[in-house]
Amino acid sequence: MNKIRRKGRMARPERVPEQELDDIIDALNMGRKPGRDTPVSEETEKLLPALAAVRHLAEPPPLRHLEEPSPSPRHLGEPAPPPRYLAESPRSPREESPGKIHGTKGSFPASEQADSDARWHAFRPSLKRLATLSIAAVILAVIGLSLMPRIMGQDVVLAMSRAVEKVTNYHGLMEVRARNAAGDEWMVRRLEIWVDGDKYAVKQDDGTTTVNNLERKWQIRPEEAVVAIFPVAPDLNMRGIDLRDEARRALEYPHSVVAEETVAGRVAHRVEISPPGGRPYYLWLDKETNLPVQLKTAMINALETVYTFTSLNVNGTVDPSLYEYRVPDGFSVLEENPGMAVVSIEEAKTVSGVDIVATGETPRTILAFPAKVVLVYPDCEVIQEPAVGEFEMASYASKGTAAGGPVEVLQDSYRWRQEGLEIRVQGPRRLELAVQLAPDFELPSAGADLVSRAQVKVQVDLEIAARNQEQVDGGHMPWQVDPSMVAMQFVNLETGGVEQGEYGEFTVTDNTGAQAIVEVEFGSIKTVYLQRLVRQDESGVWSVVGYDPR
Repeated sequence: MNKIRRKGRMARPERVPEQELDDIIDALNMGRKPGRDTPVSEETEKLLPALAAVRHLAEPPPLRHLEEPSPSPRHLGEPAPPPRYLAESPRSPREESPGKIHGTKGSFPASEQADSDARWHAFRPSLKRLATLSIAAVILAVIGLSLMPRIMGQDVVLAMSRAVEKVTNYHGLMEVRARNAAGDEWMVRRLEIWVDGDKYAVKQDDGTTTVNNLERKWQIRPEEAVVAIFPVAPDLNMRGIDLRDEARRALEYPHSVVAEETVAGRVAHRVEISPPGGRPYYLWLDKETNLPVQLKTAMINALETVYTFTSLNVNGTVDPSLYEYRVPDGFSVLEENPGMAVVSIEEAKTVSGVDIVATGETPRTILAFPAKVVLVYPDCEVIQEPAVGEFEMASYASKGTAAGGPVEVLQDSYRWRQEGLEIRVQGPRRLELAVQLAPDFELPSAGADLVSRAQVKVQVDLEIAARNQEQVDGGHMPWQVDPSMVAMQFVNLETGGVEQGEYGEFTVTDNTGAQAIVEVEFGSIKTVYLQRLVRQDESGVWSVVGYDPR
């Protein structure tokens, strides 16, 4: 039967790495140079010296007869003879002597060489596995080296977070320095800081001391001979580096270890932390304790600030008198509506006149003010007061829902109205307590797609958006974090300045934190769609990505 022949030649199938290794091992067994008959890949060629060395080690030493002269010894430092394939002979060793097989160090009977070859062939699968594993090890090593800073950074920051969780109190001396772009540095102030849970005391180098014992907050001002009484809540951070806050931020943002340096006599990891769309800043973590010992802010307006703990002691003995309220002799008291601590919800209602909504958890402290009650919980505060007028959200806030109405969602707080009260919950546990107060509480869905509804798409220059973000971070053009203001400017520019409305005519109707919709009450543009393209938090700038004509 005639066979059908195809025209042309069939392409030789590409050899896989194992086939290449088989050919190389066969060539070594035959005493030929690998790659002479069939080409090898560049990667495999790099393994040839190692394979030849392993083949050389696999051979037993030649069995010499007593009458055979021994070769002259090789002196220390003299190079070993090259592998066989590196010096081609005119004829194959098998062609020179059919009865003997020549090795690299003389000759010996073919039966002995056959035993060596048997062991070599048995070793071939291990050699192939070794070569394959070597290639894999090199690839993994390269990948590991490239990922090492990121992996190490994750381990170091996680260790910091765990170390901070174990801190119940600390006492430290802190220096605050400023540095400009020219490298000039100067001392701003020195602080002595005591922290015991949520209680703290901060003493400045001029003697001014601020104390918050969770029942009362006051500031002693020696130069004025005054003790100023402040509301306990809300309380702004006045502690410089707050260990818990820094641990939280480092975990939230991308970070990596970039160096190992000495800070105030302690070896520390320098961690670069990169907020999305912002400039990186640096945090130094003590290598021994894993606690933050120094913070350097990003350089904004040619100025950066460095906070350094020159000493830091944790979990020591706490002096109770440090948090006792007392007025020094000769000092006057200046009260700024401080409120008073009460022991029960009922007493708070009586003092404040507010019929507050209780959570399912007992507050640690209850502060009653005229027409206001503050419930203080671990890591959270709930502030309730009578609702007055229309509920107005901050234009830069995201929008959730609770008690059948809107919720103003900011980075650290929620605010809504319920049962005739305006309720604000702030602190790390705000979501947990908000749900206790309003079971139907819901946050906006960050993944909701609002901007795809736009009838007309607007192209955004991402480089300009990034530069705008830097300007806002530097304290300029703060209106760019307000979607209503950004929409108002867009309408003004889009209409050539013909349609210039008032701020109140631009209303945010939906805001997920990443996307927003602004309704316009006048003119040719009905709806403006905006998106935070650089950073998706309340410090991120808004960009117009579309609109609907009226």
